[in-house]
Amino acid sequence: MKKHVCHGVEDYTALLYCVIFDKISEDEGYSPSLILNALDTLTERERRVIELRYRYNKTYAEIGAEFEISGSRAEQIEAKALKKLRNPNRNLNINIDKIKEDRDKYIREVQNQRGIIEKLNNNLILLTDKKNINEFESDCILDMDVKELGISICVYNSFKRKNITTIRGVYNIKSLKKLYAIPNVGVKTADRIIETMRKLGFENWADKMLNNKTPEGKSDKNESNALK
Repeated sequence: MKKHVCHGVEDYTALLYCVIFDKISEDEGYSPSLILNALDTLTERERRVIELRYRYNKTYAEIGAEFEISGSRAEQIEAKALKKLRNPNRNLNINIDKIKEDRDKYIREVQNQRGIIEKLNNNLILLTDKKNINEFESDCILDMDVKELGISICVYNSFKRKNITTIRGVYNIKSLKKLYAIPNVGVKTADRIIETMRKLGFENWADKMLNNKTPEGKSDKNESNALK
């Protein structure tokens, strides 16, 4: 007795692809949905005959028995169904369906990518806004009067004579040597200015200043009068 098997959908469609097109299922034009769509174009009886023959591996006699027809008649129905499936116009429709399937898949991928891009753009906007806020706050602080650094009147006048009237002017002093070059600015005053600038958020500037060594000949005595 012949042993019957039941192929899964993928094996069944792959086998039919080989029978219809005389090509292996690894061909780039193959997809299970392509074959299933093609089968939907057959009559119900034709589709059932093909399924019994190629999915369940039944003989023509067994197929005929199910429909109460002869085995030769079942074979004729199979031949007619396969002829329909091999028809160029029908194949064109199948290819169109495959193209539509690929198009829809591509659209889904594009939409997914757009979603990712939109999310990244939103994150970028948030980061940019945060950066702008920080820059705005820094600008406001830099435009504050130099007196906010807690310096004495003598040091303030010395800054003023150097045309340094805002914290921005102090920020533009790029070395400790130049800071010490301003009259009445000694070690204690410089330390106070650096610490205040750090508290205002200019840590990099303060660190840069502290990395410089105190110039020779500059002492606290030079600013003793300025601190009084």
